[in-house]
Amino acid sequence: MSHEVENMISTKGIVPWHNLGVIVPQQLVTAEEIIKAIGFDFLVTKRQNMTSLTRDHKEVLVSLNDSYSTIRVNKDGSESVLSGRVGRNYTPIQNTDAFAFFDNVVGKGEAIYETAGILKQGRAVFLLAVLPDYIKILGSDDDKIKKYVLLANWHDGTSCLLAMFTDVRVVCNNTLNMALTSAQSQVSIRHTPVADERMKEAAQTMGLVNQYNKELEKAFNQMALAKVSSDDIVKYIESLFPEVEESTDRIAENIKERREKVMQLVEAGHGATLDTAKGTVWGAYNAVVEYVDHNTNFRTDDARASSLLIGAGRQIKQKAFDKALLV
Repeated sequence: MSHEVENMISTKGIVPWHNLGVIVPQQLVTAEEIIKAIGFDFLVTKRQNMTSLTRDHKEVLVSLNDSYSTIRVNKDGSESVLSGRVGRNYTPIQNTDAFAFFDNVVGKGEAIYETAGILKQGRAVFLLAVLPDYIKILGSDDDKIKKYVLLANWHDGTSCLLAMFTDVRVVCNNTLNMALTSAQSQVSIRHTPVADERMKEAAQTMGLVNQYNKELEKAFNQMALAKVSSDDIVKYIESLFPEVEESTDRIAENIKERREKVMQLVEAGHGATLDTAKGTVWGAYNAVVEYVDHNTNFRTDDARASSLLIGAGRQIKQKAFDKALLV
């Protein structure tokens, strides 16, 4: 993703992706500190698109109906086009407003902002905060989960403002971003004139973060308490990577390789020998997640991040999570 990164900041000496960006030694506890640190405070405006037509043998500029571009305006007055086509109802959500909203979500001063970045010349920005406590599997200090909240804001019309819970297993950096039936795991806000009101509603909804993590802790502990045989684990993996009817030899071989790799991770993956994981559904589930997070090939890091957060990778992990609760 290095060619996509304009700037990044990481706190507490954490090295940013591809060694790009600014590293600050101190903890940052408000989004305002992030904005000041690397220049998120550019403005995004909307400008109607024009086209050239010939009338009476003269070229004239004519406004295009319901066609606008989003423009980045820097503090020095320079401009750049972020998107060539958004509609008349599209209303940019400024980074300063989105970050202030994020402070309300996580509770000002309660979270630590670890990483933030400006991507694709300002078309997208993100902010990642870690909450102060952990989910401990069966109370174990050896197997615990960091609780994160991720904010991503797009300025090119390709996506909504997105805030989501993302949990990471410390022992192996597995991304356990699951959706639960009884608690929201993400909130999306469209770039419209009523976005301000939606952001207020979303802040209230995201206030359910404690409920979400209680539900998640309950689910993970249920998995850790569920002892399973090798045959049960094989059946679980096969249900996640099923055979395809009328598949080619290449597809059949790929499915077989995926199953075998996950089974290897069940036996020897990160954290596989912990008491909470060995011979349990929790261990099998994490093997699937480790496979998706660290063993799946992607053309670019950008594609990897997209897949794991909102794409096919997350869908596989969600399926693994749902099935693990039924084993």
